[in-house]
Amino acid sequence: TEIMGAGINVFPFCFLIPSRDMPSSYKGKWGNIKYSLRAHLTRSIWLVHKTKTEFPFLTRSEFPFASKSDMIIIGLKEQQHATRISFCASGKVTMNVTSEKMGLKQGEAMGVFMEVCNHSARPVTPKFYLCEKQTFVAQSNKKVQTKDILFGIGEIVPAESSCSVTKILIIPPHLPPTFFNCSMMNLEYGIKVTLDVPLLRNPEMKLPLVILQGSPKPVQQKTKRPI
Repeated sequence: TEIMGAGINVFPFCFLIPSRDMPSSYKGKWGNIKYSLRAHLTRSIWLVHKTKTEFPFLTRSEFPFASKSDMIIIGLKEQQHATRISFCASGKVTMNVTSEKMGLKQGEAMGVFMEVCNHSARPVTPKFYLCEKQTFVAQSNKKVQTKDILFGIGEIVPAESSCSVTKILIIPPHLPPTFFNCSMMNLEYGIKVTLDVPLLRNPEMKLPLVILQGSPKPVQQKTKRPI
């Protein structure tokens, strides 16, 4: 605080971000996380000028989701598997899905592998989605916003046949990373794989996915399933 004379007055300054776990700046469907600087100028007891400016903030936490489960960190580089068996009126359909790992950086790519055993009388079509889930909590009220992003469609698997499908999931560089370190909102992701069956409810499976901050290595698409 200082008394200013007439004319132009300039005050260079710096400030220190508190060294605690804070979420990054974020704009969601039902809420935003914003950081700003605010200044007051008092000309008299009754005349006070106020102004503020927002600035982007990126958390220093390498794992802003660890508070939910420390076990997530252990499994970031491990393969994820899921199996589902669906029974139709005309037979059984089995699908096995494997992702190379659970943790991906923004802009990074990985293979998602699927095996389909179609023992029904209907053809089925595999579809792959990147799922985004925004959760907002305030005053005991909860709102959830979900969005599915299609990133691949496999070839039709005819009746009484089997097929293996590989699709490459590339995380958009602008997609905000996963976070749980905010008490009022969370952002999480997943991989959803469905089988499009004519005239029937489509069976689906989901695998966990954690999007991390940072610049990834150059994309190297893989076409072979790891043994």
